[in-house]
Amino acid sequence: MRTAVRRTLATAAAVALGGAATMVGPQPASAGTPDCPRYNICLYLERNYEGDRMDYHESDMYECLYGYVPQGLASSVHNNTRFAFRLWDSNAGLNWAVVGTAAPYKAYGSFGAGDNRVSIIASPGCTPFD
Repeated sequence: MRTAVRRTLATAAAVALGGAATMVGPQPASAGTPDCPRYNICLYLERNYEGDRMDYHESDMYECLYGYVPQGLASSVHNNTRFAFRLWDSNAGLNWAVVGTAAPYKAYGSFGAGDNRVSIIASPGCTPFD
């Protein structure tokens, strides 16, 4: 009986320690997320800059060009450029939906209700139907 109680307590302690360890992870930042190169806007498939990353250089985003998320829908972004970019959901049926705007030199670890909805980034002043 004492052995069973010890095992149960040891298991509970291991779960508690493991649970605390899994809560430690990347924190949202206002700028300088280390893995997004300067002059790029980077979209990540997962929250907090996890998962696959797609990089778009600011020079490629002029003249109403768009960056598509080919591998799925993004859940976090780091805009390491001097421009604001609109984030769009193209999977909202026939209607395009704005998920938000990525301000210059800002990082967003989550889009909240917009997680897994960002499929397109648009150049400043452009819309997907231009």
